[in-house]
Amino acid sequence: MSELAILDTTIVLRDRIAGAVGGPVHVGAPIRTEIGSARVSLFLFHCDVNAALRNRQRIEQPPPLEPATTRARPVHSLAMDLRFLVTVFRDPDPTVATPNELTRLGQIIQALHAAPTLSGPGMSGQVVRVSPEPYPMEELSRVFGLLGQDIYRTSIVYLATPVHIESGLSVGGRPVTERRQRSAHLVERQEAAS
Repeated sequence: MSELAILDTTIVLRDRIAGAVGGPVHVGAPIRTEIGSARVSLFLFHCDVNAALRNRQRIEQPPPLEPATTRARPVHSLAMDLRFLVTVFRDPDPTVATPNELTRLGQIIQALHAAPTLSGPGMSGQVVRVSPEPYPMEELSRVFGLLGQDIYRTSIVYLATPVHIESGLSVGGRPVTERRQRSAHLVERQEAAS
């Protein structure tokens, strides 16, 4: 993926959540005054390099319409872990007595558990796994504190990984088609030394 990898992942995840709750999803901080008519907020609050994939070379498969003889190519990329805070809000309608934000949260968890990978045309051939991330309450309190809110909203953290950001550099040169072993130089040096 290109420099749009983080944006593409966020949009596909937003669409998956919107399909689960049947309504719009706000992308941004979970601040009641900013979400408009949305009842769910998707906030990317932490990006980190994936330590396990940091030094592994990524191989990109050729497009499906290429001939079968087309080789996979190495891609210079950085694998990232994205942590999203998914926050649900209660309907402002006072006639709704039940805590419907908990139903929305259940719908989101159910949808992401049933289909935990993000892929398809919006992902540029990349497959990203989404899973719930255990996050201590103290850390969530800090996140909400940084947002200038003293009220904790019902939330869950999801990890999307790996999100590859390509450098745009080509890796390696032309493919090796023939190998030759040159041992004559070594033999000549041995004869000259004796």
